Amino acid sequence: MIQGFLKFITLKNMLMVVPTFLIILYCCAVDVMMRYMLDGGNYRRILLDSLIVVDIYSKSKRSEIMSRIKNRKTDPEEKVAGLLRRLHIRYKRNVKSLSGQPDFVVSSAETVIFVHGCFWHNHPNCHRAKLPKTNRKFWKRKIEGNRKRDDRIARLLRKEGWHVMTVWQCALRNPERVLRRLRRMLVETPR
Repeated sequence: MIQGFLKFITLKNMLMVVPTFLIILYCCAVDVMMRYMLDGGNYRRILLDSLIVVDIYSKSKRSEIMSRIKNRKTDPEEKVAGLLRRLHIRYKRNVKSLSGQPDFVVSSAETVIFVHGCFWHNHPNCHRAKLPKTNRKFWKRKIEGNRKRDDRIARLLRKEGWHVMTVWQCALRNPERVLRRLRRMLVETPR
């Protein structure tokens, strides 16, 4: 089918009629076919190697979109805040004077709470923590960096005398379970 498509469309016709992304698709298809012939038929590997991800936005537009991603008062954080209110626990949010700027600080229990997204903080054994299939090297380095920073910050806070608690995004699918864990950590455990 792709050979028929390539015979039908010439490069000249493409430049006049077809949008830019089809030109990229055409070049990618030619590249895949050429490498297929040269590599002795390992089509699946060649196809996976040849996938090209093109950003459809300019750098300034992409920057604007990315700047709208919240790092405070996210939905998971709001759920934890609601659970803390149900327990009548007083807390402060995003205390800048503490290492890592914890999402919640419960001074009465000498506890800091981090609410981690499973993807961004590489939650072990969670289906949400899978790396994207494109640009894997970048994502692996980014997520590993997040994980190392999380570990370093937790060590620093423990050294300063704080109890460190992490609530994972996927755990919030069962809020009653998280509520019991918060109650155990913040209400029932004497400090």
